[in-house]
Amino acid sequence: MIRILLLLLLSFSTLQCSRHTPIGDIVDNPEKYQKPGATTIKGTVASKIDVMGFSAFKILDMSGEIRVVSSRSYQKGQEVVIKGHVENLLSLGNTKLIVFKEDEQE
Repeated sequence: MIRILLLLLLSFSTLQCSRHTPIGDIVDNPEKYQKPGATTIKGTVASKIDVMGFSAFKILDMSGEIRVVSSRSYQKGQEVVIKGHVENLLSLGNTKLIVFKEDEQE
């Protein structure tokens, strides 16, 4: 019985760790991720700038990169997990400029 409970706990924790959406999936289909709290990304901060209380930076993972806007500041090279949604900044024909906006912490 104890082995079964430990196996279930281990399985649940593994599922929790894998609930990050690959950035490439978000870039390929941004409309799917436009509601607040739509998804969570995990990656490395590649570059950043801080302006007037906001941070703008790029996050990289194995599948791609995305621009992120946040009220929190992260350091270049830092591994981060960010919950948020996509916002479309500009559409011009087939070209779209999107950002991933971190949801406010509750």
